[in-house]
Amino acid sequence: MIRAEYTRFLQTLIADDIPPDVRKIANIVLQHLDTLIPLSTAQGQRIRQMAKLAQASWGSVSSEIRPSSEQVTVQTWAWFKNSSF
Repeated sequence: MIRAEYTRFLQTLIADDIPPDVRKIANIVLQHLDTLIPLSTAQGQRIRQMAKLAQASWGSVSSEIRPSSEQVTVQTWAWFKNSSF
């Protein structure tokens, strides 16, 4: 449930006025969501882990937010035989 909600949140970051660094952080969180969720905010556990992850992957993480699978639709056409011609 948290992953689905976070994925929906990411779609708000597709706007042109969102800085690339914000998107990078969002992608790092998405990649490591299962690691970050169980951590508490007590004594900065979550933010310390996030800082480590950002330092380790900043150069390689993309600033592109991909559309969620809910928003990507494939249009299909229903073809049928019309025998009234």
